[in-house]
Amino acid sequence: MVRLPALKEIPFSEYGNREMTGTSYTYGAMFFATLYCWPGEETFHKIIGGFYRQYYKSGASTRTFTDYCICHGKNERLQAFSEDWMYTANFTRYIVPGSTIDDIIAVFKKYAASYFSKNKSSN
Repeated sequence: MVRLPALKEIPFSEYGNREMTGTSYTYGAMFFATLYCWPGEETFHKIIGGFYRQYYKSGASTRTFTDYCICHGKNERLQAFSEDWMYTANFTRYIVPGSTIDDIIAVFKKYAASYFSKNKSSN
């Protein structure tokens, strides 16, 4: 799916600033599909519903949303997923033609486990 070399260098959170909105819809949908399938439907609805209730009047930033996901997802490993997907371009290397959401989840579970163990041991 990554066709443009720039996609491998630009963090997802910068797509709007770089006028890459068409791509942001595709990768955004994949982000939410992964968030739905990985921690599960109940957690997904809790995160999205709670976020909406808290911020629907004031609005919120991407950072506020990812922090909310991490805090309310009750899965410390969501931090690696959220940080990688939103603030780096690393996630693009896992999205290749023919990838399924299950493939992406498997990669992030593995990545998150190593991220979590490294950061926990450094605290």
